[in-house]
Amino acid sequence: MKKFLLVTSALVAGSSIAVAGDIPATPIAPVIAGFTVTAYGDATVFGYYHGKTVDEPAVQYGIGAEFGATIEAAKTLDDGAEVFGQLYVYNGDDIEISVGYESTELGQFKAGVIYGEDEHDVEVPGIETLEIGDELYDGEFGLIFADASLGLYTSYAPAVTALTSADYSITYATPDFGGFKLGVGVDGAGDIDAAIAGSFAAGDALVSVGARYIATNAAGLDLGVASVGASVAIADFTIAADFESDFNAAENNKFTVAAGYISGPFSIMAEYAALVDETDKGMITAGLQYSDNGLKTVINGSYSLLDTGDTPEAWTAAAGVVYTFGDIAVGATVLASDNSASDTDVVVSGSAGVDYKLDDNVTIGTGLGYDGTDFAVAVGLQVSF
Repeated sequence: MKKFLLVTSALVAGSSIAVAGDIPATPIAPVIAGFTVTAYGDATVFGYYHGKTVDEPAVQYGIGAEFGATIEAAKTLDDGAEVFGQLYVYNGDDIEISVGYESTELGQFKAGVIYGEDEHDVEVPGIETLEIGDELYDGEFGLIFADASLGLYTSYAPAVTALTSADYSITYATPDFGGFKLGVGVDGAGDIDAAIAGSFAAGDALVSVGARYIATNAAGLDLGVASVGASVAIADFTIAADFESDFNAAENNKFTVAAGYISGPFSIMAEYAALVDETDKGMITAGLQYSDNGLKTVINGSYSLLDTGDTPEAWTAAAGVVYTFGDIAVGATVLASDNSASDTDVVVSGSAGVDYKLDDNVTIGTGLGYDGTDFAVAVGLQVSF
């Protein structure tokens, strides 16, 4: 996973962003055998109507639900080190269990069902390609029941997935040495991840650099992917670049360059990503965000130069706004996309919603979505603890 150091896009779908009602006012935190135990989470229940014009049945309606809960236990030892454990459950079919140890002298060890040998949390500076999507659903602006993809509007049907060896991982991160950390990890399938990253001051600039190597045991540990990244921040400006080399398929080697500006409520960014062998056929992405006095606005888009036919241009654009006043949040998003090579019309989709916080732990709301073909709507309740 690469860390985006310029500006935070509110259009990244599926990000772990708290929405209204997610953050508990006072998490439960008893002390058991010297361990401070903290529990928090939320449960969402809603009724929905999903009108389909193509697929059968012609009309869908039902009860949907999502819930997630985390239990953390931590104990500080006499030497200042900490031992900890965590249990995370989402919808009954996603479970993470981990234990660990951390000290300023030895660093951090972590093991368990943590779904990733990259969970050492050492991140290489660089660029995370922006995904143009519906920022109202699981985005930074997070209205609970608004989803342009219509993926939210389905009945609750958890399905337990059997764990595999790749779900078990052991990771280690060194202490901070002069602003730098080394992280390594391996999972039960023998896949590896190693990264080193840090930052230092150079005059008025903050320079961040890093490198990473990831490989799968199945393909060969010597046929992985190596990446390097760097960013330079001066006042309100940041420039960054990364390069990725695939030792198994050189044609996949790629690079990204980007620049960003943050001043007060405004954030602006632009990036260009392309394969090394096709530097003139990459993807241009740009975005603007404004956030102040309860008003949040995002305009974001991408334009592909990749040759997909006689007329190669493909583009996606999105704009959204959320306004919060008191305990009420209201917002809407419009998305549009087209690929002129496919000789199709522009696809327009969108979502809108309203959330009302009854108190710090209870939120009610309604939302709707349109994916360019079908509409759906939901009304529901979210309770956090």
